[in-house]
Amino acid sequence: GALLKNADGIRRMASLVREFQYEPMVVVISAIGKTTNALEELYRLYILKNNEQLQEKYVQLKQQHIQLVEALQIPAPEKTIHGLEENFRKLWNALNIHYKDWYYGYDQIIPFGEEFSGKIVKAYLSSQGIPVHFEDAHNLIITDSRYTNASVNWEMTEKSIKARILPVLNNRKVVLTQGFVAIDKKGISTTLGREGSDFTAAILAYILEAKEVCIWKDVPGLMNADPRLFPEAVKLPHVSYNEAIELAFYGASVIHPKTIQPLKKKGILLKVCS
Repeated sequence: GALLKNADGIRRMASLVREFQYEPMVVVISAIGKTTNALEELYRLYILKNNEQLQEKYVQLKQQHIQLVEALQIPAPEKTIHGLEENFRKLWNALNIHYKDWYYGYDQIIPFGEEFSGKIVKAYLSSQGIPVHFEDAHNLIITDSRYTNASVNWEMTEKSIKARILPVLNNRKVVLTQGFVAIDKKGISTTLGREGSDFTAAILAYILEAKEVCIWKDVPGLMNADPRLFPEAVKLPHVSYNEAIELAFYGASVIHPKTIQPLKKKGILLKVCS
């Protein structure tokens, strides 16, 4: 999300993808910039029935995404903008449904951020001549129905990932998908917990037996403390899986606490890249 906050960030991401495009690769993206926060605010206004402010914030978020498409100068942008507008129509409909359960409602609203970013990034990578196949994460990650903090059904997820991803990788295309979002066995949208995109990458890596996972951040790497609070914090060049789990548990926000376990089980290298 932090890397994809503007057109320059998306261009940087595309240059990284281009650098590694001839290796079998799955790219996992988050919502653009602070979109998840903006959607949480929309959901809050929906609950408060503040329709005037809700509409204002909704239009603002929509304009930000359309302006991003325009800033990227994607050829024939009308197709991408039309797709975004269709997604935003669905979001508006979702904001006009009565949800009896807060957690359930959250998981029907917040994943739209990843829908938007998927459309934009797929269009931009394609415009750069990168052979990319977009696969909606709702088709890949199957979970239980604990909304906002769902647990993965590993057996079903393995079947769906291998069936949908392996043929694309064998066809020498880059696979693009979203982090954080999933679906339960009833076909209803779920999420893996805030900052869950790295966990999605770990799930994919575990099932596909990846060589390594690279998580690209807007910080130098994994630090021994929050540099915003402790100026003397230093970057850790190498830590064990157990140390990484402990750091994540005690608040190292650069790594999602659930990310390490699947990688540890298969000895998959995790790189935190700037």
